[in-house]
Amino acid sequence: RYDREGKLVGKYGKKSRTGNSECFGGCCNPMNVRATPNGDILTAESEGVIKRFSSKGEFQGEVGKCALTGGCKNVAVAVSPDNKFVYFCDQPGSQIVVLEMPAQEVADTE
Repeated sequence: RYDREGKLVGKYGKKSRTGNSECFGGCCNPMNVRATPNGDILTAESEGVIKRFSSKGEFQGEVGKCALTGGCKNVAVAVSPDNKFVYFCDQPGSQIVVLEMPAQEVADTE
């Protein structure tokens, strides 16, 4: 994120090919990003992985994974207005995959 003057105020995500689910694998991931109605950030990767981050960039977990064919590809992700469903555009498969948004764990603050 940058402020209006172009100063970097925040970033998140790490690149890794070790299989760490908090990191982005491959040469060109994430391929797409979308904000959810509650302010979380969803990322879509060319291998079909959808991840959720808090608005502050904290990894919240994988939303799901779509089985795709072929190599590196452009992908798109969207979320329903009620935050219950995630839509993943599978261009090579000529389909939109609908995933149920997993329940977000709420930390006990007491």
